[in-house]
Parts: sequence; C-alpha cells; structure tokens
Amino acid sequence: MEAPNFYQSRRPRLAQAKRSSPFKSAPQVAAKKKKPPESPAPKKASKVRLVKKKAAITLKLLPVSATCTAGLGDAEIRAIKIRLTATEAQLSALIQEQASVRLALETAESERASMMSALETAESERASMMSALETAESERASMMSALETAESERASMMSALETAESERASMMSALETAESERASTRLALETLSQRLSNIERGTPPA
Repeated sequence: MEAPNFYQSRRPRLAQAKRSSPFKSAPQVAAKKKKPPESPAPKKASKVRLVKKKAAITLKLLPVSATCTAGLGDAEIRAIKIRLTATEAQLSALIQEQASVRLALETAESERASMMSALETAESERASMMSALETAESERASMMSALETAESERASMMSALETAESERASMMSALETAESERASTRLALETLSQRLSNIERGTPPA
C-alpha cells in the first residue's frame, strides 16, 4: 500500500501561501521597493533586509526542505512533521501486517499442501482397501463355488449310497428267498430220502 504524500496534497495550499507570504522573492521585493533612479540608497538597504529575511527563513526551515515549506508557519510545519511521523508509523504497521499476512498465507499454503498429501495418502489407502476387498470378494466367490461343488458331490454320493443301500436290500431279499428255497429243497430232499428208505425197508408210505 502506497503511503499518502502530504506534500502533494498540500501543493495548492503551499502555492497560496507563497502568494500570500510577506517574504517575497528578490525580484518581487526589488520591484515593490524600487525607487526612482535619483535615490539608490533605499534600494541597497532593501536588499540587505531581504538577505536577512531570507537567512532567517532558511534557519527556521532547516529541518524541512525549503522548496516544500517556503511560506509556511512553524505550526504548519510541525503538523506536517506529525502527519509524516504518523504516516511512517502507519506504513510500518502496514508493512508488518503485510509480512504477517504473507507468513499466514505461507503457513496456510503449507497446511494445504500437507492436507493434499494426506488426502492423496488416504485416497491411495482407500484404493488399496478396495483392491483387497475385491480380492476377498473374489476369494469368497471361489469358496462359495467350491462349497457348491462339494455340496453337489455330497448329494451325488448320498444318491449313490442310497442306490447301494437299495441294491443291498434287494440282495438281502434275494438271499432270504434263496435261503428259503434252499430250506424247502432240503426239506423236500429229506422227505424224499425218508420215502426211499421206507421203500427199501418195505415199510408202506405214511
């Protein structure tokens, strides 16, 4: 921020003060005090007084540039100095505030960079977690497929077991039938043998 220039803002007043100042320049004083040629002595005295006045003005205005304060009183010069001091203080405060703002901006930029880095890290971790989740989902699907295959094989084995059990029951039934037939055949053979023995002994059949 550019500090206001009090000299520029007071130029119209300085010009007016110069026009109304009692301390005129050498040509103006010479023109005002000019006497007829027949009396040159007052003219020399006027120049001496003018030199003294200009020296007094120069001594009074030593702290400030004579080109800026010509025609101004001590109070106005002091006011200008006070305003300059206040302006310098404001400028210093503005410079410090600008430095603080710049520092805060740099800190905020650093924090933003840190947050962006943390966000990128979190995004990378999220992508890794999503990849791991997809892998786990694929493994779960594979396990479910293997489980379904095992269930199908178990059902097939149960069906084969039931078939074998049915065949065993059929075989047991056939075995029982064969055993019954064998017993009947044995009984018939025993009966036939008894009859043959009776015939040989001459015993009549029962």
